[in-house]
Amino acid sequence: MLEVVLVLALIVAIGAIGLWRRSATAEKELRERHSRETERVARLELAVGEQEARLRIVGELEQLAVRSASLVVEEAESVRLTIERDPAAAERSAVRAVRAAESSLAQLRRIAVVAAVDPRELPATDGAETLTALARDRGLSVHEETFGEPFPLQDGAEVAVLRVLEYAFDQASATGGTGTEVRISSRWTSTGLRVEIDDDRERHGAAQADASAVEADLHALTERIDSPALLELRERAALFGGDVTEKRTPGVGRSVTASFPALRHHNGVHGVDLG
Repeated sequence: MLEVVLVLALIVAIGAIGLWRRSATAEKELRERHSRETERVARLELAVGEQEARLRIVGELEQLAVRSASLVVEEAESVRLTIERDPAAAERSAVRAVRAAESSLAQLRRIAVVAAVDPRELPATDGAETLTALARDRGLSVHEETFGEPFPLQDGAEVAVLRVLEYAFDQASATGGTGTEVRISSRWTSTGLRVEIDDDRERHGAAQADASAVEADLHALTERIDSPALLELRERAALFGGDVTEKRTPGVGRSVTASFPALRHHNGVHGVDLG
């Protein structure tokens, strides 16, 4: 009788183990399937975000092209009205019309490269001054310094730079909050511009927990910070031969750098690297 009981117990145990293994296998497969599905959704979301970013850039460039085309019409009308009574003024208007037409054509060619979601509103014509004033209104302590001799930027190039400033201000305000210090260094060369934006958000509301100072420093040196917003900034900067990077300084904050080594050569139609 005892042997029968033991045999039955063994059969039950083997059956239970079999059921447990099948259950564990099914659960593992379910987890793996869920993980694959999560990764697929993440890839799709990233792809959609990248596409929306590209379309926003297209929308901005379209607005700039329309603005340049309007200037062409205005200057052409000025030529028509002054050509007989003031030939010199007419000649100056004609030169401005040609420049506006070149700018418009450059924007249209860039659209062809990038190409809608509705574009964001373009920055104000006074550019950095308005963004800086708004940042200070939000409680940021903004300090600016300029090195080298600045040169005029075409509309599209200026928007690329201003969007970087806008991003840096938004991130510092959102994570650091009131009192966060932001330092902007604009370094002009004969052909390019490098803008460095450093903040101390981690001394305020955005401190990160690090396992050790050494590990944090090593991670900061090797980490490449990416996000949909940064990808959009890089996409826009690339139209003018530039790049945008972001780094973390543990215990201090973040540094956003926009480099445009040949920005002057990307101002018009000629010399624009359309790949």
